Amino acid sequence: MSQSFAEFWKLAVDSKLLSPQQCQQLHTDFSQIKGALETGSSKTLAEWLVSRNVISRYQATILLAGRPGPFAYGDYRVYERIEAGRLKGQFRAVHAPTGHPTVLQFLTGNLTRDPQLWAKVAREAISNCQISSPNLQQWLDVVDLATFKFVVSEDLRGQSVEERMTAGRISPPDACRWGIGVAQGLAHLHNAGKAHGDLRPMNIWIEAVANHPGQVKLLRDPLYVSQPVNFAETDASRGDYLAPEFIQSGKEPDVLTDLYSLGCVLYALLTGNPPFAGGTLEQKMRRHATEPIRPLEQYGVPQPVAQLVTYLMAKNPAVRYQQAAIVIEQLAPFVDPQLLHFPPPQAPATLPAFEAWIQQKRSVLAAKGATAPVSSAATGVAGNSASSETPKVGIDLGKIETGSKKSAVGIGIKSKDKGVDSATTLKEQNEKKKTQQLILGLVGAGFLAVIALIVINYSGNPKQTEIVENATNGGSETVVPPNSVGGTEAKNNDTGVKPVEVVNSGSNTPNVNPQTNNNTSDSGTAKSPITQPVGLQQSVVPDDGQLLWASPTIGAPIDLSGVPPEGQVFVALRPALMLQTEEGKRVLSALGPELEGAKATFEKASGFKLDEVDRLVTTFHNNDGKFPRVSLVVYPVETLETEALLAKLGNPAVAEHEGKKYYTGNGWAFAIPPAATGDVHFIMSDPATIMDGLAQNSAPPILRKEVERLRRVTDAERHVNVLFYPNFLGNNDGLPLFGGGRERAREPLLWLLGDDLQAGAVSLHFDSQFYWELRFISTLSRDKYTLAKEFRERMEQIPDQVLTYIAGMNVPQYWRKLSMKFPPMISQMHAYTRIGVEDEAAVLNGVLPGVAAHNLILGTELAILTSPGAGGGTAVATAAKPQPKTIDDILQMKTSFAFDNTSLEFAMRDLATETGELTKGSPVEFAIRILGTDLQLDGITRNMSIRDFKQENKPVGEILTALVMKTSTNTDPASPEQKLIWVVGPDPDNPSKQIVLITTRKKAAERGNKLPTVFAEKKT
Repeated sequence: MSQSFAEFWKLAVDSKLLSPQQCQQLHTDFSQIKGALETGSSKTLAEWLVSRNVISRYQATILLAGRPGPFAYGDYRVYERIEAGRLKGQFRAVHAPTGHPTVLQFLTGNLTRDPQLWAKVAREAISNCQISSPNLQQWLDVVDLATFKFVVSEDLRGQSVEERMTAGRISPPDACRWGIGVAQGLAHLHNAGKAHGDLRPMNIWIEAVANHPGQVKLLRDPLYVSQPVNFAETDASRGDYLAPEFIQSGKEPDVLTDLYSLGCVLYALLTGNPPFAGGTLEQKMRRHATEPIRPLEQYGVPQPVAQLVTYLMAKNPAVRYQQAAIVIEQLAPFVDPQLLHFPPPQAPATLPAFEAWIQQKRSVLAAKGATAPVSSAATGVAGNSASSETPKVGIDLGKIETGSKKSAVGIGIKSKDKGVDSATTLKEQNEKKKTQQLILGLVGAGFLAVIALIVINYSGNPKQTEIVENATNGGSETVVPPNSVGGTEAKNNDTGVKPVEVVNSGSNTPNVNPQTNNNTSDSGTAKSPITQPVGLQQSVVPDDGQLLWASPTIGAPIDLSGVPPEGQVFVALRPALMLQTEEGKRVLSALGPELEGAKATFEKASGFKLDEVDRLVTTFHNNDGKFPRVSLVVYPVETLETEALLAKLGNPAVAEHEGKKYYTGNGWAFAIPPAATGDVHFIMSDPATIMDGLAQNSAPPILRKEVERLRRVTDAERHVNVLFYPNFLGNNDGLPLFGGGRERAREPLLWLLGDDLQAGAVSLHFDSQFYWELRFISTLSRDKYTLAKEFRERMEQIPDQVLTYIAGMNVPQYWRKLSMKFPPMISQMHAYTRIGVEDEAAVLNGVLPGVAAHNLILGTELAILTSPGAGGGTAVATAAKPQPKTIDDILQMKTSFAFDNTSLEFAMRDLATETGELTKGSPVEFAIRILGTDLQLDGITRNMSIRDFKQENKPVGEILTALVMKTSTNTDPASPEQKLIWVVGPDPDNPSKQIVLITTRKKAAERGNKLPTVFAEKKT
């Protein structure tokens, strides 16, 4: 039901945006507009108020959603949520007593919940407010309102250097000017006795101000406390800019580590990439300590500037410039003097009044002996206190007035299946919605069931082991909001639902107001103790049948630290949480006796029952065509001391590998890694895989960039997360996963996935609603919109195939009744499937009544394992893509390859790596080798630069040709003047093996190499 004018004005008053008198006057003014009251709506009224600058568009959106905010946090009034860029999730606000513009950054995490830690952090943040510099983000105030804690900073407009770098390399003059700004900011910090500690492009801001070249400012983390780098928690990207001395135990950030980071930043600006890109954090740190940087001159950087960067990045701290002031002096000659002495932008006119207000507040606090920030209302300083009402998260679960009635708005589904009854339902929408003509079908559901079966069935076999990584709450902490959809009553075997769409307001995370989570789901299920991110909001909007469903959870990404190399399928489970829901129990039961056997094996070997396991991550690794190696990382619900944990494992015998301890017993090997957070866990595997894990020191494996992108948007709060390389499922290493009757699911699955997928992710959540989600990233030749369109087209082919398959089966009596209901279930799944794009991926997701999960999985499992009759067949009879058998086959395979700037050597290395990924499982190993001596004789170096290279959906052979052609000005590869070529020939180190050789036309002729046709001289 639409919102009435009276309801809108009431919300405006309740939100404290407007007084009753103001609302009355504004309503009178609005009514003077011809037809405003007769044909207008609350949305029209809101637009009118926005146009008159009475309220902001963000405030109008919240009010139109039926919520009164909150907008007031102490003395600050929020008017905009920043939706993109480095400051995403922060809020623009006005300081009510003075009208000064500010930005609020709400703080969450353990440091804010522990009173002693918070007092320490707050004191440090307050001291940082005293440091003033045109080149530092100015912190203005630290506020503790009990429910909310936030830092107030200046209102920044512009973008980070990281965002600016997406457009390409930065010119040397601009890079040097920005470097001076950074050095000036560092100088002020260092003079105050503080180090920055996290200097990288994302923390450097370029202001956008009219008639100004762009003021450079350093951004800082309000919760930062100077301490040694914790390599167990630090993300790999930060390692691109860390000084090598951090490898030393206990080393804290200081002046010289900041200057080394500045050198890395300048290197990245000038080349477009950090000095030692790629690899794990540990590998990057080793390279910082041992490898020289690639010469900057090859990127067109003037030699004096290159030398300056080299001094900043000296491995020995004593060789570096010793002060930021010296760096400023050295950089100055390379910057236009007019830009060098350009005055900073003028401060807002409200700044003096605001500073006076802040000074008064601090004086009051000092007089009271306060040691931590408190609400301004508690200090006696003028201003409104924070509302005592806790802000609502997502959809309001209470009563919302709609017209003359009050209707309960909820998020569950009332189900009579086995006595399960979620108490609330969403009000049916007033008009029927047009749904997409899509269907997930037997193929997609089969994939979910197959993955679940494989994970549980083989988790109990110590001879087929892989390290599992638990889904930790790493990084910034997040909250699980209320479920995003509701529906009408659903009965067993019925997937009917009438959901209301909940949309993510243009971001990956629903937009809700800051609040601490109550740690329970809507059904009363306990959740992990986590905290809500600031500035999120969910909006109920009319369902157009196309928008993606909002997630019922918002958790941190799954963490793969400690997973050994060559992982291909990563599965993160939440067993205890699943078993706390009725539908979770039914899902496990639907997987049949195989699950029971695997469960018994796991519980006997580990000593833990499934309901005692909080997190379990299983990883399947390559194993030379045999069943993939499998290992498990197990996080118990109850935190145990090491001795108690070993007792639970049956007191396994102690063993040692390269000075690192592990254990053996019950046919398994176990490792207990150090737990930095006190969250004790253990790894189960075979000894060789355990040793691989120990050798990595718990660092995460190197993932293909597309898989890493999907990992970052996984949600560890969901019951099941699967991350995988699609090509693994189609090659020889993945084939054993489809043993027994499940082989019938392989071809339809490969047909659904299609060609050239680079990464895939599946996630499931079982509660009062069943939420499922698929994400895929393809090659550069197909953007995310094309990929989504292709999935849509394939889905439309499935319905008839599903019906034909079920009708043609010899269905046993024990599940004949269910088989008749299975196609209608798929049809209902079709009605609530959405396909779209989000971030870099094509996304499919859907939401159904909770009881649909076990019915779909059971039906799919039985359909896959039931032999088809005479007229039966697989759902889609499409053969898997054949693997190449010769190097010529590989050269004909199509792929995409692009970069902005790199050397010939690195380009060939990366092409070989990416092609090798495409051909895993092939009997042919693909390799490229540059014959450096051949090149030198013709004056060609392997370090020569190649710029602006892009080949989309081209054969590997054509990409090789394009790369060597980039090294000269020739346009005809058959020209005798084209010296650099490639050929297929024997590996110099292993003549029995054929590889690609990068050589010269002259040396190839001397050796008698057969030239590819493209290089053969044309006969006249």
